Amino acid sequence: MLDFARWKYLVIVLVLAFCTIYAMPNLYPQDPSVQVSAANGAPVDATLKGKVNAALASARITPKAEETDAKGRLLIRLKSQNDQTKASDAIKPVLAEGETTALNLLPTVPKWLSSMGAKPMSLGLDLQGGVHFLMQVDEKAAFQKKLEGTADTVRALLRDKSVTFGSVDAMPDQTVVATLASPSDGAKAQQVIDAGLRANAAGASNPYTTEVRGNQVVLRMNTQDSAKVAVDAIDQNRAVIADRISGLGVAEPVLQRQGNDRLVVELPGLQDTAEAKRQIGATATLEFRAVTGDGATAAEAQRSGNVPPDSKLYHFESGEPILLSKRVLVSGDELLNAQAVPDQKTGLPSVTVTLTAAAGKKMFDHTVNNVHKRLATVYIDRIPTVTKDARTPTARKCAVRACRNA
Repeated sequence: MLDFARWKYLVIVLVLAFCTIYAMPNLYPQDPSVQVSAANGAPVDATLKGKVNAALASARITPKAEETDAKGRLLIRLKSQNDQTKASDAIKPVLAEGETTALNLLPTVPKWLSSMGAKPMSLGLDLQGGVHFLMQVDEKAAFQKKLEGTADTVRALLRDKSVTFGSVDAMPDQTVVATLASPSDGAKAQQVIDAGLRANAAGASNPYTTEVRGNQVVLRMNTQDSAKVAVDAIDQNRAVIADRISGLGVAEPVLQRQGNDRLVVELPGLQDTAEAKRQIGATATLEFRAVTGDGATAAEAQRSGNVPPDSKLYHFESGEPILLSKRVLVSGDELLNAQAVPDQKTGLPSVTVTLTAAAGKKMFDHTVNNVHKRLATVYIDRIPTVTKDARTPTARKCAVRACRNA
């Protein structure tokens, strides 16, 4: 008979006790719940909480418990999935623009276990169900937009250097063709285009090769830069989707790239499939507008309801009012590219944007004529919502940031 030292038996007992304690959270069932989020990611305040409780009382639903998570979202625990569905239906009509609900499952682990860092194992789609999306990025559209922006830039370059041309077009074979008035201008046009595109590359190599064919200059994007356009399109979509699913309150969502042009989104435990589709499928728009008044003027306009005829009332993410011009200076359709880079002077995070030639001229003219005045960037997410009459995209989120022209 084998005999071990007593300390070895003690170690075995301690290991088994440790494993038992940290496996116990998996024995506790999850509560069906409704998650309520305030607009623009702000914490849920007493007013919103009061509206939610009134809606539940009106529907004769008694919550099991209410709590607020670390992000300020209101979590309402219900006794059954039937109550969960009824509560969600009762809460949605009383929510204001930008306020959302989502169905979720919350753990019921006791506090003494949670304080030890014990928590239930996060289950995947195969064990607890959820939502699985496979999304394909339209690389052709991204590439076509890039070529159209280049064509716009080429027109501006030739026009500035007084090179007469008939047309500059983005072609189906992924080239940009500039048709000149005279074949004798081919060499000059090629030199102008090469120099201009090299300057726009900000120190990088010219992404295009040019070739003169009679009275035409043909531009073709290099293979390496062509691949970069596709990669950037994937990365930008991934960043946007990651930001949107973070508001759904899903534990350990999966967002990964599959192949060259697809993204896989897995949301384990999420019960509201329709809400997930609406959030992920939202259409975002971007606008640049001039600021037309100071904080006091905006506050008075909000209080009295008298907005100047040339202005519209918007709000910062914090809820502070601001007056912006009704005229859109530049819209997202005129944006060719955007990159997050550190500011060279301060080292702080910043975003550089590349506009079309026409939009760039409008922005330049406005900046020159409005030195030391503020310019606002307006972000709007339009989330499709279902009403009794029709399906319509409704603006659910609007964020405004203002910057000052140097």
